[in-house]
Amino acid sequence: MFNNPGKKIKIAAKVYDYLSIIAGGIISIILMSDGGYDAWYIVCVEIGFIANGWFCGLFMYGIGETIENISSIKEDLSVVKKIIRNSEVFEDVFINSTKTSEPKTEGNKRKDVFEEKEAEEKDGWECPCCGEFHETTETSCKCGFTLND
Repeated sequence: MFNNPGKKIKIAAKVYDYLSIIAGGIISIILMSDGGYDAWYIVCVEIGFIANGWFCGLFMYGIGETIENISSIKEDLSVVKKIIRNSEVFEDVFINSTKTSEPKTEGNKRKDVFEEKEAEEKDGWECPCCGEFHETTETSCKCGFTLND
């Protein structure tokens, strides 16, 4: 009963719209058969019922569509959160960025920073945070890591 309320509201909006049109038609027929009303009054009643059904149905349908979109966004966001939590990028970017621009750590033991001789042998250095390779003349990476001289 409470599963997928957006779809149910959209169906209720359509039903309300059709019932309003049918009710307007029935009331118009009753008013015509009575004979005491002008034709313009009967037409206005019919137009009023149609407009009421259309406007109310439109708002109800919009609310149902909004609920479906929010549910879809919520599902997508939970998937993204799971991916981020399982990703090293989350740890590197969000956790290590709050610390100083030192390389990643494993527990309390620091990973070795490239020494100058290693950088000279490779004609550059690889950033321990993001893994990007840099020339020997560069001393910092775009992720914020800097070589300690």
